[in-house]
Amino acid sequence: MNYKVPLKNPSPDITNAIKIIMGESPIKNHPPLVEYLIDPVHMKRIIEMIGENWSDERTKSLDNYIECWYRLGYDYVRIERDAGFATGGKEVADTTVKERTRKWVTMKSGIINTWDDFERYPWPEKEDIDRVLEDIMSVQSELKIGR
Repeated sequence: MNYKVPLKNPSPDITNAIKIIMGESPIKNHPPLVEYLIDPVHMKRIIEMIGENWSDERTKSLDNYIECWYRLGYDYVRIERDAGFATGGKEVADTTVKERTRKWVTMKSGIINTWDDFERYPWPEKEDIDRVLEDIMSVQSELKIGR
């Protein structure tokens, strides 16, 4: 088979994907199409390929994100939003975009190890949490949610 992306008429089926993953339904035509992560460098290219403009502005970037996953034919859109929790870890230059860095948490110890660490931790503001919840609610209203 020869597939070209982005797809013109994708047909995601989250309900069927959930049933298969939960063992409630056998795989009929194909297994659920899933992905953990798509780098923004690639998402931007997909969005441009369908004639849309890429934006880093919060609301538009969420639309771009959803459209990219949809046009690639995935059965769901994986949403992960940063609520502002500090994670510590190691930061290095990104090899795909010069102006960006990549960060990961080391496995040696957590960022909070003592009560003093807890007291000094830079907890996110309520507004940061509200922004994340707002994004989640906007996605729920735009997409069919399984079950």
